[in-house]
Amino acid sequence: MDAMEVDTDNVVTMNDIPDRLVRHIFSFLEPQQLEAARQVCQRWNECASHHLLWRKHCFTHSPSLRTERSAWPLLACCKPVAPIQWRYVYRTLQNRPRCTVTLQKAERFLCNMIAHLIKGPYAQLPSTLVVQRRFDIMYLPFFLNHNCTYFYLEPLTEADKGAYDDFVNYLIQRDRAGLVMTKMNRFMLIPPCRDVGQRVNYTGDRLIAAVQPPRL
Repeated sequence: MDAMEVDTDNVVTMNDIPDRLVRHIFSFLEPQQLEAARQVCQRWNECASHHLLWRKHCFTHSPSLRTERSAWPLLACCKPVAPIQWRYVYRTLQNRPRCTVTLQKAERFLCNMIAHLIKGPYAQLPSTLVVQRRFDIMYLPFFLNHNCTYFYLEPLTEADKGAYDDFVNYLIQRDRAGLVMTKMNRFMLIPPCRDVGQRVNYTGDRLIAAVQPPRL
């Protein structure tokens, strides 16, 4: 055989690879790359649309969806009822503004969090929220008004979960909410309670941040 000739009988192409292996290869792709792969052909479209691929990206984007059913209406705008269209859930998550913030108490680092906008006009959160004081949760109705913007706060990683849960439990046990003041806004870090649950229709165990301009 000439050195330049190719033995086509021994060439393996993507068409020779089983679908499960194609999906395994696709599992290393980012969402934008998966969308590009869907445009190649019908088979790639089916493999790149597989629900397990998009479920992984949804859980990476919003870890609480894995464990907290109450977060679904807020973040994914749906309930976790099978069959779940994970690619469309990911699109919904992508369209929701979010940012990463660091939580401090008395200038001591506690944890990193993901803040998801869930209600109200968009408000830019500072990169660090320093809890300066606490106030009795019974006074929440005096602070919360129709101008408030609400964020759902979840720990960024598993390493942040312990300190995050400790802070939430600290507030719950004392019937307190955390207060953060900046030049532009007032931030209230609210643990699970009936009042905020009624305002944002949330009954889970995560922190909710209410943001409003300080009163003059």
